[in-house]
Amino acid sequence: MDGYRLTDIADKRLADIYAYSLLRFGKAPARTYFLGLHEAFNRIVAHPELGRLVEGRSRTRRLVHRRHSIFYEVDTIGVLILDILGAGQDPELHDPQS
Repeated sequence: MDGYRLTDIADKRLADIYAYSLLRFGKAPARTYFLGLHEAFNRIVAHPELGRLVEGRSRTRRLVHRRHSIFYEVDTIGVLILDILGAGQDPELHDPQS
């Protein structure tokens, strides 16, 4: 498997998470959390079965990293990170495939 890619939605969400963390908690904690998300992406690449299958979706999986859920699919190229949602966000309202 070649690695991971982010959809435009996931990329924007990741930038938003960093910006929010920077404002709320400061540079060091924001960087630590941001790097932790990337480590989670790499764990998914190494072990794509880590995430649980999302009900109603045949290929989408969800892995929780601290306060966020990472939604992803595995294809022949690698892992596609679909979206990253905070604990209070409803996945039904943020469907990257709709």
